[in-house]
Amino acid sequence: MPELQDALDKGCLQVNSKIMKPGGNLVIIKAVVELVWYLPAIAKRFGIAE
Repeated sequence: MPELQDALDKGCLQVNSKIMKPGGNLVIIKAVVELVWYLPAIAKRFGIAE
């Protein structure tokens, strides 16, 4: 995920070789992604009005 690499580059996350591997790879068994729509940010990203 690009967000993980960005967080590594900024120093927000650290590689510990147990869960976070070099390059932003994770060792996980299960993950859940909850979609949360924040309309102002989405409109800004696409360069359109809300």
